[in-house]
Amino acid sequence: MNSLYIRQSVRFLIIIAIAGIFGCGRESEPKNASVRVKVRNSGGETLYLEKITLDGTLLLDSARINKQGEVRFEIHTDDFDFLLLGDGGPESILLVVAKDEEVEVFTTQGHFTEEYTLRGSPGSALLRDLEMKKRKTLSRLDSIGQAWMQERYSDDNMEKKILFDSIAEEVIENHRRFLRNFTDKYPESPALIIAAYQVLRAGQPFLTYESDYDLFLSISESLHSAFPDNTHVRDFRRRTLEYKEELTAFREREELLQPGRVAPEISLFDIRGERRSLASYEGKFVLIYFWDARKQESWEFNRQLAGLYQKYRYRSFEILGIYTGDDKQLYYNAIRVDGLPWVHLFGNSVVEKQYNVTKVPVMLLVDREGKIIQRNITIEELAGKLPYILPTPRVAQDTAVANRNQ
Repeated sequence: MNSLYIRQSVRFLIIIAIAGIFGCGRESEPKNASVRVKVRNSGGETLYLEKITLDGTLLLDSARINKQGEVRFEIHTDDFDFLLLGDGGPESILLVVAKDEEVEVFTTQGHFTEEYTLRGSPGSALLRDLEMKKRKTLSRLDSIGQAWMQERYSDDNMEKKILFDSIAEEVIENHRRFLRNFTDKYPESPALIIAAYQVLRAGQPFLTYESDYDLFLSISESLHSAFPDNTHVRDFRRRTLEYKEELTAFREREELLQPGRVAPEISLFDIRGERRSLASYEGKFVLIYFWDARKQESWEFNRQLAGLYQKYRYRSFEILGIYTGDDKQLYYNAIRVDGLPWVHLFGNSVVEKQYNVTKVPVMLLVDREGKIIQRNITIEELAGKLPYILPTPRVAQDTAVANRNQ
């Protein structure tokens, strides 16, 4: 279920990373906070101050650095705002400026986001700590990756791969612990929003609603108590509560997918444009197989399933392959090249949600009456189970004839 929320939970950080200008304007309210910037080795460059909104960024002001190497921006904020301070380069300094704060930023031209210090903004100082910690974590992971590249062709490369993976996972887990301790230490800091949404790389958050929901809820409640009207706090709280509702629904669907329950009906179009339903395969054992041609693991599943299908297809066994990807040409190529002879259906979000599909490939085995035998069955488990539950070819043939005559 984590995948259902990854796009929402990292949307805020993606905006920060892109730092694109979606609109511009100047505040008309009275100024009640300021950002003074001192830049060493400046050549009179222009600095930009942007406000992060839920829809993008808003240019608040821009100014050239004066002969003393300084720029001063004055802003209005109701309680606090997240701001981006940049020099036109690909990266910006992230600030959180509260009402009545007089923030001072000291940096160096050419190393604008790398060598900066702060005064007058405790929240911005915490954001800098978060960013520096993340950079150290990424640096350690890069070092591990480089060490693996040097060993990948060695005789014991698989053992070393396992070792390097375990070291990398421990580095990531240490960063997660840092973030959890950070939220405990600063329970009412706006920087908690950034901590909660910090990502290792795009689409890879350190903390997730699924694994850390209690932490997200605690952040939501503490910030809502301190800043009940702040746009970012309200958005964080909304997403947290929405996840709670989705979690409840997810668990309810889990109960309906337990062994012995009737599998949810499926009605999808196949690659010929004909509608197929799970109910039409009553009397057969059916493997419901969700996959995506972009996933290498799906390629392995396909090759192994092709052998099992050829072996048992005449013993009342069928596979409904449900494609979850969006690259149709890759889908058709995989079917043709790998020689996949079973029924192929185009999936949709409704069916994937019914079956709580959060990653692929994944398989579910259904008996003749449409009842679930086993969820998340592996290839090895399937190969071991089919010889004992499927009827012999003669019995299967007689059953098929009887079904047609009904």
